[in-house]
Amino acid sequence: MSILFKTTEFLGYRTKLSEFSNANELQESVDALYEIFREYLIPVVTIKEKTVEEVCPIFERINSTGTKLNIFDLMVAATWSDEFDLNDKVDQIRESAKLKDFDNIDNSVFLKFMSSINGFGSKRDGVFKLRNLSSEQLDKLGQRVKSSAERAIDFLSTELRVPSDAFLPYENQLVVLAYFFSTGTNPTQLNFQLLVGVLANRLF
Repeated sequence: MSILFKTTEFLGYRTKLSEFSNANELQESVDALYEIFREYLIPVVTIKEKTVEEVCPIFERINSTGTKLNIFDLMVAATWSDEFDLNDKVDQIRESAKLKDFDNIDNSVFLKFMSSINGFGSKRDGVFKLRNLSSEQLDKLGQRVKSSAERAIDFLSTELRVPSDAFLPYENQLVVLAYFFSTGTNPTQLNFQLLVGVLANRLF
């Protein structure tokens, strides 16, 4: 592979294959490999004089119709700046000791945390509104998400004896709890089951 496009070295390597008893087979394989890479077409879109903010929507449109990217991948691109990286922010939240037994939470759930806690709801169109926030707003929102997620998981593990996220029937239950705790309310003062139902209707 390292000499595939170094013509002289590649031809020399191909010639040496004639020393083997199955030289024809080997040379045909090498030729086929060369053709695969020589004929492979790489789509390129050249964008000039555009800011990151202008490029991100273009990136979303191109990739959403080609390469399969999930919503988290798109939002990483849509919200990225020199001051904010969604990947780094989610990693920081995951590193919290209080989340250690809830380590299989999908990245998309953290987007729902952010969107619902910011008042956008947790549906896809609400999540996409996050890209309208500034880097500073996203960073502060990330801190709120971290605190709310920690409180929600602490409540699940201590009050309801849920040992990990594997025991949650639906991931959105965690989203509802995180939103609830972002309000600063103490669940022991309310009919918690009824409240969860009300919040679920509001968020979803």
